[in-house]
Amino acid sequence: MKIFRIAVACALTISSAQSLHAQGAYAGTWTVDSWKPAPWLSAADARTVKPSTPLQGRTITFTKAKIVAPQPIACSNPKYEIKSVAFDQLFEGGLRKPATEAPALGFKAPVKTLMPGCDMEFHSIDASTVKFALDNVIYTMTRKPAAAK
Repeated sequence: MKIFRIAVACALTISSAQSLHAQGAYAGTWTVDSWKPAPWLSAADARTVKPSTPLQGRTITFTKAKIVAPQPIACSNPKYEIKSVAFDQLFEGGLRKPATEAPALGFKAPVKTLMPGCDMEFHSIDASTVKFALDNVIYTMTRKPAAAK
């Protein structure tokens, strides 16, 4: 029984450390800089699509306890996890031609992805640029520099 308790304690510690590491890689404030129609839309739909939630210029802040952002991105109890995903897994598998569309969006394989467990995935281009999809729109956000102390 004692070995079981130790194993459970170790597993919880490792899980907690991974969660903190995941949040730490994205911790801080990001600004939504731009948007474009998702590549899975038809040409006609791409010409008419507009964000249903105005996010450009808004900030998204990742903290240990929550994601501070406009709805529906806000999350009060994230369970952060980072995964490396293949192009065909980006945007919940929404790319029609992942081998060409993913690089055109700026991705290099494998793609580091933050999964906070709140119905949203954040796919990294690099350490300071992330893309996410919402309502057939691909948003790009960049890390906001930390305030000088």
